[in-house]
Amino acid sequence: MHILITNQHGENRGDEAAMQGMLRAMRGRFPGARFTLLYQYRDRDYLPPVDGDVECLPIVMPLADAAALAAAAALRAAGMRGARPTRGSLARRVWDAYASCDAVVSAPGGPYFGDLYAGHEPVHMFLVWLGRLHGKPLYLFAPSCGPFENRALNPLRRRLFGWFDGICLREENSARYLRALTGIDAPVTADSAFLDPLSPLCETRRSVVTVTALVHRAWADSNGPAQRAYEDALLAAIQGLAGGGDFEFVFLPQLAGAVHSDVDYLNGLGRRLPGDVRWRVLDRDVPADGQRRLIATSCLSIATRYHHQVFSIAAATPCVAICYEHKSTGLMQRAGMSEFAIDIGAVSGDALLAAARTALERSDELQRALAGARVALRRRALRTARMLVPLRGGAAT
Repeated sequence: MHILITNQHGENRGDEAAMQGMLRAMRGRFPGARFTLLYQYRDRDYLPPVDGDVECLPIVMPLADAAALAAAAALRAAGMRGARPTRGSLARRVWDAYASCDAVVSAPGGPYFGDLYAGHEPVHMFLVWLGRLHGKPLYLFAPSCGPFENRALNPLRRRLFGWFDGICLREENSARYLRALTGIDAPVTADSAFLDPLSPLCETRRSVVTVTALVHRAWADSNGPAQRAYEDALLAAIQGLAGGGDFEFVFLPQLAGAVHSDVDYLNGLGRRLPGDVRWRVLDRDVPADGQRRLIATSCLSIATRYHHQVFSIAAATPCVAICYEHKSTGLMQRAGMSEFAIDIGAVSGDALLAAARTALERSDELQRALAGARVALRRRALRTARMLVPLRGGAAT
């Protein structure tokens, strides 16, 4: 069995965790399978954290290779079945992976199909279309998607989603967007990061609060008033918590690699805190598993990053979520934690501090609730790989 995985976004601890969970689930379904992973990394020296029989090929490629791949696809679409890129090139290796695989799986993440990523959505579409050109079964492995307000792209999107032989989405908000666009009623499973083994429940919690923050892509001015208001609210809540207890605040970098990093941004936020607040930025080289272990022993998460929310729920750690996309809202709804989900555009320091204090006061209750939610979400995530079962025993063409 040879499975090609495309649209894997890299240099991101959350997407890497989802990828690792996906690979683990596929290996469970198809023992001995080999994989080709097409990954999108800005730092070309940074390789995906995978083990086993996985060939990793970058989709950020030299212009000559991109042109060769596009030309071969165009010729193939025009009926020239023998068309292929020049032998030995990166484009040829990608092409041969499509030719030899048993199925093409679009990786978890996103919402890569939808208005939020419309700038490079055509690339994600193209990589799925290559699988269709080669006559391969196509699967969408529990990403988010939508919203779909772009009228120019919507006809292509409707066609794209019609190509898939199997679709699972990771939260209900995306499923609603897809139903409205296409009429497809896709099953909702859960984020693939829940496919990793759940960590043991921790009875003793340290006075550590983990924090993630980001520059919101939806705001045109990254230094504008909306971004500043969000950051001020986050810092005010941290300062308020620090004044009421002996907490250490640990900012978790989610972006890795030499090119794509949020370490400097997080250090800049921390330096805006008063000198009596204990804070640090976790070493950027700590992988997703290390971050998960820290979260599992902490008392609270203040999470803007989506996968920080996933990691917290998986560890049964009380979490206050600052929701910047519908995937965050949908996750908190599915976990039964909507009362601790605050929209990034409406967050205030007082509201965030009140939610954090409530989460700490109700810590035992929330840990029990999350202990059940995380098991339910893992069970739902396990359903994602089941849509691949028809491939069992298939032969490469």
